[in-house]
Amino acid sequence: MAIPSRQIGWGTEENLLWQISKQLDYLSGITYSSGETGSNFSGYDYEIHVSQVDGNNTTGTGALLNPVATITKALTLVSGARKTIIIHPGTYTENPSITVQYTVLVAAGTSGVIGGNALISGTVTTSVGCTISGLKMTNISITAPAATGNVNILNCDISGTLTKSSSADYTLIRFCDIGTTNITSTAGTVAIFGGNPSFITVNNAGARVLVRNAVAISPVLLAGNATFADSIIIATTSTANALTTSAGTIVTLASSQIVIPTFQNVARVSLSGFYSIFNVVYDKANSTLAALSASGGSTESIDYFQFINADRLLMQNVTAPTASLTGGGIIYVEAGALKYRGSSGTVTILGPA
Repeated sequence: MAIPSRQIGWGTEENLLWQISKQLDYLSGITYSSGETGSNFSGYDYEIHVSQVDGNNTTGTGALLNPVATITKALTLVSGARKTIIIHPGTYTENPSITVQYTVLVAAGTSGVIGGNALISGTVTTSVGCTISGLKMTNISITAPAATGNVNILNCDISGTLTKSSSADYTLIRFCDIGTTNITSTAGTVAIFGGNPSFITVNNAGARVLVRNAVAISPVLLAGNATFADSIIIATTSTANALTTSAGTIVTLASSQIVIPTFQNVARVSLSGFYSIFNVVYDKANSTLAALSASGGSTESIDYFQFINADRLLMQNVTAPTASLTGGGIIYVEAGALKYRGSSGTVTILGPA
């Protein structure tokens, strides 16, 4: 008497064995490339590698194991989906120009690291929207037309000059160290989010610079407009200006602080036009509102000084000024009373102690 077959999954045991044999016959005709870590991993096909150590511009293809020697050569290999250039450690003394939209320049092994071991000792120029990440650069020139996308600069160490033409309407700089850099812009916005944009100088009348969630050390505004939001502006010393501007410029401070290195007092500033939004503004005994062109300590006037929705204006008691301001007046607090000294020397009590 025959023994009944057991029922499982695909039916009888005999049916299961038949199904397995058919699958094996099918799989036997398939060949595979190496795994994800193997030399045939297709993801590498989209990368162009640059290495000063073993790269060769003549025989190199930009592959991981056959890199080219310069960034300039790598940019000539950009095409189709192959737009990511991996730059290995070294100092690249060249002036690479990015002309293909969505190209990515990234230092090898620098994910989340500000300024990797790849230094471009020259000027990086871009005429299209692109991404630059993890590099050290001495100069950047941005001429990207608005229609071809924005320029994103991420986790870089930037020095020298950042030049943005009027055709580039927006440039985003995130989590970068910016040291001793001139920002020249004929139009549009340079937005700096996070990082340390220290010692920046804005020096073009068309420049609009937005700094947010960052620490800036003694920025200088020679021309144009600048806004600092949720940021800290620090003076280099207690006797130096934390922020210096020239006539005709406008600075906006929103939810920010101006301090000297001890973080105990408000540092002095040299202002032309100034807007304060949602700030607590202190005028302590050792802080000074400087003249437009002075280094600090002058009593000359500014163009305008306007508070918008400020919480409060705090002024400590001071010794009454002994000199008058020609063409203007001085408001101060003496023994708790708010007073005003006009240009003729007459003192008026605005509010009793």
